Amino acid sequence: LSPVCLGSLRRAAIKRGNTHSLCSVTFGASRLSKMRDFHALDHGFKNVRLYTHYEFPPYAVNEIKRYGGQPGRREIGHGNLARKALEAVMPSFESFPYATRLFSTITASDGSSSMATVCGGTCALMDAGVPLEDLVSGISIVAARLRLPRHTGD
Repeated sequence: LSPVCLGSLRRAAIKRGNTHSLCSVTFGASRLSKMRDFHALDHGFKNVRLYTHYEFPPYAVNEIKRYGGQPGRREIGHGNLARKALEAVMPSFESFPYATRLFSTITASDGSSSMATVCGGTCALMDAGVPLEDLVSGISIVAARLRLPRHTGD
């Protein structure tokens, strides 16, 4: 896709149906692996192995509106969903002592963009040499209706 820029930047492009995701991975020192936990009462810091920056620009769904500023509900929720899926297979700090940042940009979307981020993130992490414990792929869940025959008895 692109040449290695900083020595630790790796990219992966995923096309899942009409949903396209461009993911890149960078590494930092382990001391950079702190994130504020707003769910805790004291809003303390916790160590995280993986930061996920999920970006869903308006052009991904053919919208024209202002872009930039604070992330919205979609970016926060989908980014956390992808982070939880990928964090489960990340190695421990002892075996891989780096803070890892996954940046995912959705360039086109026809649904299930967070799962495209999971697929692209797995490929980008593997390309960057992260010793993942297992592979992860994202699937979407759709509503299905199954009609069974009614039994009225004897």
